[in-house]
Amino acid sequence: MGIIRRKRRRLNLSFRSVIILRMTTVIFFTIFIVGLFTYWQAGIAADDLSRRVIVQTSNLIDRRVDSLIDQTESEVKFLAGLVRPSLVDVSIGSGAQHIEGTTRNLTSNSFPSYAAQMYEMMRVNPQYGSSSLILDTTGEAVKIFQSPAEGVRVQTLSGAGASKTRQQFIPFGDRLIPSEAADKSDLDLRDDITYERCKENSETVWSPVQVIRGVRSTSASVLGLTCMTPIVDRNGNFRGAVSISLTLPEMSAFLQTIKVGQDGYAFLAEYGLDGEPRVIAWPQGQKLLVTDQGEPRLATVQELEEPTLTEVMGMLSSTSRRASSTVDFIRFRVNGKLYLGGFLPIENSRWVMAVVAPQDDFLTSRKQTAAFFITFGILALAFGILISYLFAERVAKPLSRVAQETAKIRKLNLDESPLPRSGIREVDDLSRSVETLKASLRSLEKLVPSEYARTLIASGREAKLGGERRHITTYFGDIVGFTKLSHELPPEELIAVLGEYLEVLSNEILETGGTLDKFNGDDVMAFWGAPTITSDHAVVAVKCALHSLKGLERMHFEWSEEGRPILTASFGIATGDVIVGNVGNKRRMNYTVIGDSVNLASRLQSLNKFYGTNILISNKTYLEASDEILARMVDVVGVFNREEPEPIYEPLAIKAHATPEQVELVEMHNAAAEAYLARDWVKARDLFAKVVALDPEDGPARILHTRCENFIELPPDDDWSGAYQMSWK
Repeated sequence: MGIIRRKRRRLNLSFRSVIILRMTTVIFFTIFIVGLFTYWQAGIAADDLSRRVIVQTSNLIDRRVDSLIDQTESEVKFLAGLVRPSLVDVSIGSGAQHIEGTTRNLTSNSFPSYAAQMYEMMRVNPQYGSSSLILDTTGEAVKIFQSPAEGVRVQTLSGAGASKTRQQFIPFGDRLIPSEAADKSDLDLRDDITYERCKENSETVWSPVQVIRGVRSTSASVLGLTCMTPIVDRNGNFRGAVSISLTLPEMSAFLQTIKVGQDGYAFLAEYGLDGEPRVIAWPQGQKLLVTDQGEPRLATVQELEEPTLTEVMGMLSSTSRRASSTVDFIRFRVNGKLYLGGFLPIENSRWVMAVVAPQDDFLTSRKQTAAFFITFGILALAFGILISYLFAERVAKPLSRVAQETAKIRKLNLDESPLPRSGIREVDDLSRSVETLKASLRSLEKLVPSEYARTLIASGREAKLGGERRHITTYFGDIVGFTKLSHELPPEELIAVLGEYLEVLSNEILETGGTLDKFNGDDVMAFWGAPTITSDHAVVAVKCALHSLKGLERMHFEWSEEGRPILTASFGIATGDVIVGNVGNKRRMNYTVIGDSVNLASRLQSLNKFYGTNILISNKTYLEASDEILARMVDVVGVFNREEPEPIYEPLAIKAHATPEQVELVEMHNAAAEAYLARDWVKARDLFAKVVALDPEDGPARILHTRCENFIELPPDDDWSGAYQMSWK
């Protein structure tokens, strides 16, 4: 019985059908996901909005309270400054009191003059309930108070002893006119606890919030607190105190103007002397004072009959909110409704500001968002089907042409054949990308360094012949002893050894951002500062050479255990202005550098064999890299085919990683070189001898030590410049 094999047919739909089906699916899921995400984000935004509203409201009230406190303290200190002893005396004339202007000590005779100052201050500050001056020695006092019905009034207590004369006045210009007959009073303002604290500490103090009762001219009582500051004479003796009472109804009125959502509010609480909080300012400030057996007092939280206020005050009682300097956010439920809020302690006081609002006040946008997306989703789905059909028609033709061009690219057919433009940005971008890719691949057909190739691809330009002047650092590296090794090893093994050495050098060049120019047998040429312009190319090139030697040492450690040949490398580095660009012909180019410093770098690499060094750098390289590398001057040389001699240097280490022995060697060698150039042959010989003693294999020191001995026997001509002319490349 035969087995019937059915070939599985692959569903093959038209481009139009696929686009409509997939775009409809995408639109549906996009709307669903975006709607769900937006709904969720709306909740987060509502929470964030509530926090920002709470913070902004808290900061607004905090600034207002701070302003009131600071202003009150400034005013009371200003008044205290006016009545310090040694100001003007005031005499009392018949029927009225006026200023005479003689110098005196502080007595009750100063009251009329001081009252005039207090009157002006009270008149322009309606938030102040009263202001007073109390003399410590006699208990005499003058008090200015504001009555809603009668305006500003003045009361004095004068005379010695327990019983004092109390007199009411009405300010009139710079005079005080008695408003009623004087009587006797045993009132002593010094018995107040705030006065006692002020006297004891001799500093400005604030009383707790309390009921400020009216005096004889008014029966009104309000909530307020007193700021009191001491009066001291020139010897620092306490002479009395000045106070201002700040009333709080205006603060409650201010809180009425603060809108926190639709149903939120803000209030101020104070930690009393017993540590328990109490409400001192509230948008419904008229409820804060209640009468108990004919006496006014501050209402308790329960008497205010506000459940959210009771809940918040409970939180203030259970935990300390006074240690934080930022808004402390809270969440709680009352009757199943979620509320948001925050606490902010008022700096340098016992006050705490609180803000409360229902969470629903901030969720309106979330509900609106849900309704919007349901409606929008239905319309968008219908509109998307129509757009999908039109889109399919406009995309199909350009995409077909792009497919043809990509097929040519796979065959490396890179001839210029511009693709037609499309009105759809993505398709048009795709067409442009294909053209750019072809141009880049045409450039990659020409051998260029990898960095330059990346530059060409990123820019979309085709490589062209030509160059530009750049200030760069050129590097030549050579594997020492490779020529001899090439006669000893088979070609296959020789290539393998060369490859591993060149890999170490190449990796260091590329990792430091250098441009790998070419390999010439066992030589490597590279440069820094092009095609990307850099300012630290000299330092980086020297570091690359030092790191390469370290890399070879690590490789030698592994090879020595395997019995493989051990070689080293030498480097020549020079900095200067060169021409950087493409050299060759239109079909084959080489991105390279040409210039005097390039030739100098090659000569310096060759000189390593003469001096027994691994790295030699030019004078310009040393000048640009000397802040970061430790190097010694090797000699002043004139290289082959170069007229001007110049100092050359050997870098030994990066300064940050140099050993004390390396630092000592460089300092001693440079001191010897300085004596050598100054024609002090004996000193130079002795110093070079010490360097050789430190390292008998030190090539530069041995060569210069021998020259010094020769010059001691046969000094050079008077025009000797210290230069040594090299006659080979």
